[in-house]
Amino acid sequence: MKKIILLLIVGFTTLMGIEFTMTESGLYPNVETQPTPSTPVADGWVETPLPSSYFNVLDYGLKGDGSTDDTAALEAIFNDHPEVTNLYFPAGYTFRLHKVQIHSRIEALFGGGTIKFHDEGNSNSGTSLWGFGFHTVPDNLIIDGLHFKLESGYTTAQNYGMITFWDNGGIADGIEIRNCTSDGSNGALNFLKVFPRVADGRSFPNMKVYNNTSSNCRGYFDFEYINVGQGREDGMPNFKMFNNRILNGSGHGAISYIRMTSYGAEIYNNYIDESGMAIEILSENVKVHHNKLLNIRGQALSLGTWTSQYGNVTGTETEIYNNHIEVKSTGYVFSYTGHNADIHDNYINGVAIFRLDVAGSQLILPNFYNNTVVNTIGSPAVSISNNIGGGNVVGGACYNNTVYTKSGSTGISVYSVDSSTNTSDNSIFIMNGTGTCINTVGTNVNNTCTQNYTGSVPTAKSGAGLSDPNNIGA
Repeated sequence: MKKIILLLIVGFTTLMGIEFTMTESGLYPNVETQPTPSTPVADGWVETPLPSSYFNVLDYGLKGDGSTDDTAALEAIFNDHPEVTNLYFPAGYTFRLHKVQIHSRIEALFGGGTIKFHDEGNSNSGTSLWGFGFHTVPDNLIIDGLHFKLESGYTTAQNYGMITFWDNGGIADGIEIRNCTSDGSNGALNFLKVFPRVADGRSFPNMKVYNNTSSNCRGYFDFEYINVGQGREDGMPNFKMFNNRILNGSGHGAISYIRMTSYGAEIYNNYIDESGMAIEILSENVKVHHNKLLNIRGQALSLGTWTSQYGNVTGTETEIYNNHIEVKSTGYVFSYTGHNADIHDNYINGVAIFRLDVAGSQLILPNFYNNTVVNTIGSPAVSISNNIGGGNVVGGACYNNTVYTKSGSTGISVYSVDSSTNTSDNSIFIMNGTGTCINTVGTNVNNTCTQNYTGSVPTAKSGAGLSDPNNIGA
């Protein structure tokens, strides 16, 4: 009787220390208020705090038992409970869901629960499958501490994500995705997929993705369909991805499609082990540093453009430094290298290939310096070239590098460029045999070459690799 009286008289009250909220459907308890302190994350930046009061999905009909399909109950929250502005999925529960379109009023999804997506009742062929889908997104959306999984029913790779952002109906600033885990089961979905449409004024500036762990996914983070030719502040400017652990990715790539409209992106202190393509950067003014990339089966880093689709996106002002990169025998480190990129102070175990594949106006080769390269795969160990066989390609430099390469191979090769390319002050060691030290059409000054080298070979470089190895993943 007391409960009925309260429903008639008040919109909210407190019973036994628990806050309740009255809705048209009844009286629902909120989770205990739990203020979360803001935490400095990087460069003095402070993460957005979680809501201090929030809505437990168990109080709105979701079971969380791992077998009940909770999709309809979750969608009912969007339709019947306009007071709900965030979703708390408590730890210790598994919420089994089909693809769900998240309502635009939801500002946070968090809590430590497991979200297990299934595809029952849908054919894999010709059916778009994703997990949580977002169309219209509020500023400062938070996805925090959730554990995403796929059931084994996902048998065909889908070009979507467990978290998928569609064309946003405007600008959604400051999205944060953090402290989550994802298990892609058989590589059917990405962990995160973003579809911005710059030409329509839809963008996601200042997005941050950090402290997550992903395994067995098609890819970790994927941009798609970004319209190029827009201003530098359109699309995904100032995107940051850091402190993530990415394991056992499929051949699609761990971090890819960071295109022209991601101006000012920064990717750092990420650990990637076993992936096809590790990082693809088709953008400008991107910084990639202090990452550790191991067992890469394809391209470790790809810069530049696919001209048939996206025009001359040339990677201007991109800087790649202090990374530790190891590729398998089927892989290589760089490809489609961008205009005037700076690549320095990295440790590279594998073949470093730099080639320009974009035609048009004058292009400047990358500057490759202060790197340590160990090559037991192919030849040459370091290759800088103009792959289009024409065009106005000038400049660039390859200097102060230490290169160890296998017997019968070439240490450094610079060709199909003009004579202004500087190749100087490099140390080349041909391991356990003889080979060609340098083959260049540019300057060749103060380079040293040691044949039949049998001494120690470095397995790391000081300063290259994770800057904070104790702060990786959820």
